[in-house]
Amino acid sequence: MQSVQVTLGSTFFSSREGLLALDDSGVIIAHNEQALKLLDISAQNLENRKLSEVFVFYTIDTSLPLKINESPWEETIVKKVEKEDITLGIDPKNRARKWLSLSSKWMYNTEIPYVLVSFFDISKIVQQNIILAAKEQQINLLVSSLNDIVFEMTKEGDIINYWTNNDSLLFYPPSHFLGKNIKEILPDSMTTPALHLVQETLASGIEQEMDFLSPFESHKNCWYHLQVRTISKNTDRVAIIISDITKEIENTERIKLNENKFNQAFHFSGLGMSITGLDGYCLDANKVLCNMLGYTKKELQAVTFIDVTHPDDAQQDLELRGKLLNSEIDSFTFQKRYQHKTGHYVWCDTTVSLVRNHKHYPQFYIAQIQNISQAKLNIETLESQKAELESIKMDLETKVRQLEEFNQIVAHNLKGPVCNIQMLMEEIDTETDESRRKSYLSLLKCSGDNLHQALEELTNILELRGDISQSYKKCNFQDQLNKLYQRYLPEIKEKNAILTTDFKITHIHYPTLYLERILDNLLSNALRYTTIDRQPIIHINSYRKDDKTFLQITDNGIGIDLPKYKSQLFMFKKVFHRGFESKGMGLFTIRYLLENIGGKIDVESLPDKGSSFTIQF
Repeated sequence: MQSVQVTLGSTFFSSREGLLALDDSGVIIAHNEQALKLLDISAQNLENRKLSEVFVFYTIDTSLPLKINESPWEETIVKKVEKEDITLGIDPKNRARKWLSLSSKWMYNTEIPYVLVSFFDISKIVQQNIILAAKEQQINLLVSSLNDIVFEMTKEGDIINYWTNNDSLLFYPPSHFLGKNIKEILPDSMTTPALHLVQETLASGIEQEMDFLSPFESHKNCWYHLQVRTISKNTDRVAIIISDITKEIENTERIKLNENKFNQAFHFSGLGMSITGLDGYCLDANKVLCNMLGYTKKELQAVTFIDVTHPDDAQQDLELRGKLLNSEIDSFTFQKRYQHKTGHYVWCDTTVSLVRNHKHYPQFYIAQIQNISQAKLNIETLESQKAELESIKMDLETKVRQLEEFNQIVAHNLKGPVCNIQMLMEEIDTETDESRRKSYLSLLKCSGDNLHQALEELTNILELRGDISQSYKKCNFQDQLNKLYQRYLPEIKEKNAILTTDFKITHIHYPTLYLERILDNLLSNALRYTTIDRQPIIHINSYRKDDKTFLQITDNGIGIDLPKYKSQLFMFKKVFHRGFESKGMGLFTIRYLLENIGGKIDVESLPDKGSSFTIQF
């Protein structure tokens, strides 16, 4: 090492740069003290070693480890080329990365040729460059994100610099305006107010702004917003920001037009219309709605829509509005009643929709309200008339059917006795034998009695067909049954019958005479058609179903073979059980009375199990 030092000379060792001498194989044969300091390494760890064995070098572009054959000193050794100011980084032990500027070249003017590697620390410069590059990138990102034009301008109006992400926004190419005063390139209609804003901003430090229409054909009909802002620590310069607001202006005009259309449609609509807040309070109402409900707009704005809604309609209204809020439906229409200022209710056909903003947040409800009170009244009148006509039709059909049935009864039950009487009269006229005449007279009397009985039974029923409208009264089921109970008490005691009741419906508005006859016949049949081997149990109950009143009487008597007899069960003078005193008039009378005023009777029965008769009033 001593001979090498003599060869290198004192300049090598006293240099302020770090210096290394490498032989032709890249081994370090000499170094100065500055090299040890810069590399932060001892002489023992450096001497007689290759640089690539001591350190890993990193490139500044990628921060990746440098390949050995790409190092500047290796290229100098192999290719005999000089390398200058190559920036490489090393990681000294326990210290941050250090950046060095390295140069290498062959030294031949010495006794021993060697490669001289010189380097110095540029870490501070590199860090500053990194910071500047980051700031430059941030500025570039900021500028690239701007849709505006930014000018740097003096207080006199000279344009010093500009930034924009889109050069097509510029009125002129940069060469036409940089370094020039705006008075040279813009019309007075723009420069005068713009320079005034510049002076105001510099004097007050407060941002100034204005809107203007482009004066240039290249940007015809374009609107711009100009802002003047101070630049930090500058008292003679400002930043001019120009933003294209053409779309905003067009949108504003479009919104104004839509608002005007809406106002025209709202206030001059033939329907009542209201705008309601999410809290339910009326925000606005047109004249039609005010006139419809009798309130002033101010009075409507003081109440919620629920306050003027019929209580029976309020819950449905709230539920439907909730579905609007939850985006389950787009709108809804239903009929509801609004309370007029005078107190009565107005039927309305109401359609409600929800208005949302651009973020889909709900803003308010719009309701279209049509007065349908007269239509409702007309419908109710028509329905009432229809129901009345239907009732008349049913009554006529019943009466026609009853008349047809009476014709059959007359033909069947009166024709026989009359024919017998005619035949016997003829026999009596021609008969000379007195004993035979007496026999014919006896038969004639029997036929006359049968005819009289049939006529009397029919007359009794026909008498019930009289005008019963005046005989409708509030009848109590239990009171009516109590009267019958006293009449049938001997038979009840004789048969030890059990009679129970369950009148869930205690009263009915009905012809008293009809109800008496119906209960009388049903109770009479239940007591008559009993069996010897079991105690009679009769249960009478009333109930309500489908808005109709029903009366039911159930017994455990002998029952009826319905498959065999049901078609004849309610016919005139039909008897199905022998050995019981019966004329066959009870069930016929019940059916006749019920049908006469729109009622029905039905039966369920099993032989030897009992019967259950159900009356629908």
